[in-house]
Amino acid sequence: MSAATQSSWDWLQLASLGEQLRSEDSLSAQRDRIAAMANRLIAGRVDVWLQESIFRLPDWEDSYLFPPQPTLEGMKRAVKSGKLVKKNSKGKKTGTLSASKGTASRSTFVAIPLEDQGITLGALQVTRPKGPEFSTEELDLLQGLVQIISVNLFASHRAEVEQFRLRQLNLVREVSAQIANVLDVTDLAAQVTKLIQKTFNFYYVAFFTLEPNDTALHFRASAVASRKGKRKAAIALEVEIGQ
Repeated sequence: MSAATQSSWDWLQLASLGEQLRSEDSLSAQRDRIAAMANRLIAGRVDVWLQESIFRLPDWEDSYLFPPQPTLEGMKRAVKSGKLVKKNSKGKKTGTLSASKGTASRSTFVAIPLEDQGITLGALQVTRPKGPEFSTEELDLLQGLVQIISVNLFASHRAEVEQFRLRQLNLVREVSAQIANVLDVTDLAAQVTKLIQKTFNFYYVAFFTLEPNDTALHFRASAVASRKGKRKAAIALEVEIGQ
């Protein structure tokens, strides 16, 4: 394959990555897509870190997949500086990394932050323990890859946020429809607390009412999730306004 044909093929691969990222429904799958594409385009060990706190939605129950901060030094410097950082072979470092005198090593890496709309979404690092150094063409390809990743990660997240909002609105409509014909306040309070607790997966929900010219909220009903090892929430029968 000629150099020109190889370059065209590389950019066609990059163009398809955006759709692949938007079609995935988890950060782990997106990370794997990113790593696989980088490995296909550039020789070296690929590491991907995503700033998970930006992507997580309130209804996610899975444990965190990524650490709060990147663990690789190159990624840390790239995220802090907001630009590409690379280490050349024989200890020569560029970007924000300073050179180490007397260090001789063929190890080289390049780390680039994933950013869009002024927000740091994560970082990508490619490491070559035994070299060779990254060529200008490889660095250009990596920066193009990072731009496509960043734009599509942000677009995917925005779509997820919109879907989350729609789900919440639909849940509100469902709750409203189920309590619309309940006239008794006590029955209404009991149904509302149970529906809200189960629908939105809250641990504890309480319903209080305020009588005319009164200064305290009066307890009507509550619902609590059964969670092993957790004590039931204490019920306050009256709560003074302003407490």
